[in-house]
Amino acid sequence: MGLKERIRERLEALDMTPREASLRAKQNTHFLANILSGKTNSPKLATLQKLAPVLKTTVEYLAEGRGADEIRSIPVASYVGAGAEVFPIDGPLDEIEAPPGCEPGAFALIVRGDSMIPAYFSGDVLIAYWVDDPSALLRRRAVVDLANGARLVKQLAPGSQPGRFTLLSHNAEPIFDAEVTRAARIRWHMQA
Repeated sequence: MGLKERIRERLEALDMTPREASLRAKQNTHFLANILSGKTNSPKLATLQKLAPVLKTTVEYLAEGRGADEIRSIPVASYVGAGAEVFPIDGPLDEIEAPPGCEPGAFALIVRGDSMIPAYFSGDVLIAYWVDDPSALLRRRAVVDLANGARLVKQLAPGSQPGRFTLLSHNAEPIFDAEVTRAARIRWHMQA
């Protein structure tokens, strides 16, 4: 499979026209049409570097057919409070490239606040998965949604009664007997 076929494959997978992809790559409207028709045989590396993210693939795959044909992305679900009060909004904020080995169902969160320093700093990205039972994350750092709608990153400790948790921070007072409606296991941490 040559460059033209790999480009056609990615366009089809993304349901994108050559014109649309050309414009997104900040090229003239006929750029990809010229490659696909054979008028342009070997685009410059700098051009492929602009095109690869638009086609959600790598330069290596476009140029040589090496590596994965598609870079999987995951949604940035919301911000998560680490000392800052955060209430998630509906719908993803953005998308980021999924880390290697990332399983389906993963989502990213952007940390706001400083209560978890030195573990997490404001602007860090956490990649997490929801779990069925928040108590499965006892004594671990986790993302928690509270009954009042807040979303926080804290360490979970047992509360004084079943179904309640004490939420611990590195630089803030504990939150006692919090009603956690759901919790997510943190699998990856990317520093800002």
